[in-house]
Amino acid sequence: MSAVVREVAQMTMHYARRGGKKNRRVQRSRMLAFAAFCAQQGCRGMGQIGKRHVEAFFAAHPAWSTGTRYGYRLAIQELFDIADRPPPAVLSAIRYDNH
Repeated sequence: MSAVVREVAQMTMHYARRGGKKNRRVQRSRMLAFAAFCAQQGCRGMGQIGKRHVEAFFAAHPAWSTGTRYGYRLAIQELFDIADRPPPAVLSAIRYDNH
């Protein structure tokens, strides 16, 4: 497991234990998938993740349905909130129509 994935797993451990359990588990798994993608891109910590990684993540998965893209957007936004960092502005501009 890479350093960024370990960092995200540790930050989100308590997040998954509170609230609606099923949704939190799904969101946490999406956060970890995003962190794994960022690790493949060369990130070594949460502080190195930014706009370029969010754009590349969604560009790498063009076949996802609208609901899946929206779910990942919410999970990534929550990840930045947990990390106490403002989410990249590009996150709110993600398109959901698969074009």
